[in-house]
Amino acid sequence: MSVRMKDIAHTLGISQTTVSHVLRGRDGEFRIGAKTARRVRDTVERLGYRPSVLARNLKHHRAYALALAVGDLADPFWSALALGAQQEAERHGYVLVVSHTGETLDKERQLLEMLRERRVDGLILAPARLKPHHLAPLRQEQRPFVLVDRTIDRLDVPSVVTDSVGGMRLAVDHLVRRGHRQIGYLGGPAHITTFRDRLAGYRQALAAHGLRPGPYAVSRSDLEGARKAAVHLLR
Repeated sequence: MSVRMKDIAHTLGISQTTVSHVLRGRDGEFRIGAKTARRVRDTVERLGYRPSVLARNLKHHRAYALALAVGDLADPFWSALALGAQQEAERHGYVLVVSHTGETLDKERQLLEMLRERRVDGLILAPARLKPHHLAPLRQEQRPFVLVDRTIDRLDVPSVVTDSVGGMRLAVDHLVRRGHRQIGYLGGPAHITTFRDRLAGYRQALAAHGLRPGPYAVSRSDLEGARKAAVHLLR
């Protein structure tokens, strides 16, 4: 006979709710003592308890899975972001499905369908090709998603982004302080808002210093494309 959560609780003389919180990694959140949490985990291992993922999902109408869609996992920026997202998801009892989209529309739309079909409970998306109409069904159905690092023009949705304009202005200011006057720019395709914002910051900073734009190159938003464009720019 399989071991149930109530058996763990009965063995330890504690509530089933306490056992549930520990198994979901939420013992700190509910201020369950370290000794109690350790006893729960030791008993789970000793009795060979395995939670029924299917039963939990059916009960709560959740997949307990999130999806992260990024353009290029070989890029250290995206791999570091994926690691942080995975750690945070696991802390809340979720698994993270990471998808390499190659910044293609087909792959991005596949991830949207995963969310609409409830195969995942939420989506973290770095959009490259999506337009507002692609995300309209998600908004109408109130599916949870958030944009990261990039936004979509004319679409007001939750997003977590860096100050690309301000960052580029700081970079130009630094070079000017070091005596440089001919400052080039290497960026990605303008349909991605992050690259467009960086270019705007570059131009604003040069204008503030009374300088003209230097050599300019646009590459694919991947490491190999950037390397080739940089070599061409420096010739």
